[in-house]
Amino acid sequence: MTKQTPTAHDWFEKANKAIQPEEQIRCFTKAIELDPELTLAYFKRGNCYAKLNQYERAVADYDQALHLDPGMDGASINRGICHVRLDQYAEAVDDFSHAIENNPENAESYYYRGNSHAHLEQDEKAIEDFSQAIRLDPAFAYAYSNRGLSYSNLDQDEKAIIDYDQAARFEPENASIFYNRGNSYAYLHQHEKAIEDYDKAISLDPTMGDAYYNRGNCHGHLKQYEKAIEDYSQSIRLDPDIAYAYNNRGFTYANLGQYKNDRGF
Repeated sequence: MTKQTPTAHDWFEKANKAIQPEEQIRCFTKAIELDPELTLAYFKRGNCYAKLNQYERAVADYDQALHLDPGMDGASINRGICHVRLDQYAEAVDDFSHAIENNPENAESYYYRGNSHAHLEQDEKAIEDFSQAIRLDPAFAYAYSNRGLSYSNLDQDEKAIIDYDQAARFEPENASIFYNRGNSYAYLHQHEKAIEDYDKAISLDPTMGDAYYNRGNCHGHLKQYEKAIEDYSQSIRLDPDIAYAYNNRGFTYANLGQYKNDRGF
């Protein structure tokens, strides 16, 4: 009996059943060799390359998938994410814009484009995108959080805090949200509130060295020098190369000595 040669469909199905991305890539490649217009094979092979952090190869496959099917939103979004991983933010904006043209009701496309605008220091545009993502998905915690970051970058920390409040309501276990809200309170010189948020961030992620450092700064502003030194020291333990923590701890030791002299200790 003659053994039947596997078809492109056979290789495609074998790839879908494979577990390891390397094996999936091998099978999708065989499928593409037999059928160079098999759009989903390019798309899925691109996903496999992305899982392996081979972003240039992933982009090439998404290019081909979009050449064959310009309306494939998933390929536009995934190519945009790969461009982000490659620090190619302008290209990512183009990809997410293309996805939005094809499907203007997808909140994630606006969110991803907002992030890319933020990386390009285009915070006004980022805020527009995050706002649209929130209109489409009012419970989108990360859109609130990242809009807060953009507001803070524009020195609009009161608005940032409102967004962090919303983000924390939807993601109460996310340390970064409390850390960022603490930063906004610190920028507004509301050091006690900032400390409360850094406390919360640290309770959720005790390895967050910057939270200790920034809490130390707030303790310093409140002349709580012993607490500031403890925080700078913990920040240094977590990251021994954090030069500014050594610097601020040194100043705080000096301030502590002067403070004690002034108090007659």
